[in-house]
Amino acid sequence: MKYFILSICIFFTVSIEAQNLAGAQVSFDSDRDNAGIGFKGVFGLSNSLSFSPDINYFFGSASFATVNTDLHLDLAQGNNLKFYGLGGLHFGALRSISSRSGFLGFNRDADVNLGVNLGLGAQLFTKDNFRLFTEGKYIVSDLNRFVLSIGMLFNL
Repeated sequence: MKYFILSICIFFTVSIEAQNLAGAQVSFDSDRDNAGIGFKGVFGLSNSLSFSPDINYFFGSASFATVNTDLHLDLAQGNNLKFYGLGGLHFGALRSISSRSGFLGFNRDADVNLGVNLGLGAQLFTKDNFRLFTEGKYIVSDLNRFVLSIGMLFNL
């Protein structure tokens, strides 16, 4: 328990110096032809490295939820624009159409897949406390697919 508390304290000490962002996104999945909504955070670890968790809920004929934890590495930065590479872990759950009980309709019978994210992203700085972003990720898992996300981030 003390190591957990120590790691939380170190995380907050490092993130105080860096810029932290949170916001919403709209995502499009190429494999299932679904659109989804989600929430995203970006927590600066250093000048060129950030940690970015996100959670998405895709709706349509095959509803599913995903959780991604990515690292962003800045590749180039110019006037009001930043490009970065990303990589991380993916967790997804497809709900059973026949039985939709449980949290958001997901139950113990939901199909779960694990994978790896690889992709590129860009952020457009519009104001001091507001940014637009787009990311393209290829998810390597049992259900290989490409996901395109567009959204906005606000300073915390």
